[in-house]
Amino acid sequence: MKKVLGFVLGVILLTGLISVPASAGGDHTNYAFGFTAYTDGVTLTHADQFHLKTGTEDFIEVRHTVPQSTAGYTNRLYGFIQSGSIYAGAKWQLPNNIYWSCTSSTLIGKTVTPGGRANTDYLTYQGLSNITIQGQFRPH
Repeated sequence: MKKVLGFVLGVILLTGLISVPASAGGDHTNYAFGFTAYTDGVTLTHADQFHLKTGTEDFIEVRHTVPQSTAGYTNRLYGFIQSGSIYAGAKWQLPNNIYWSCTSSTLIGKTVTPGGRANTDYLTYQGLSNITIQGQFRPH
């Protein structure tokens, strides 16, 4: 009886763990993006590739590279909401092509794209007034 009860509880636990991510749904497609980011520490820009967030997660995932430099400075990335022109979910992210999350409940159900600004170290140490931030994002 203990083995049966343990098995049933195990199945219930696994079902619960699997159903939570599945219920979030959303678009997990990798979409390419790119935009010019300025190193002045103020100017925010964004990509032109917008996609609708269809899931219930409060984040988008972004991975990027900077083709002009191998310095590896972090860049301030956001989810940019098309309607209202809002930058939400800011996070400093390494340009290492690993997915990082930009989290904000404001993003849910909106049409979004990555946006942000470049690190001022590109200007200070490499003399670059702007860089290209390119990569992929998942709107969820």
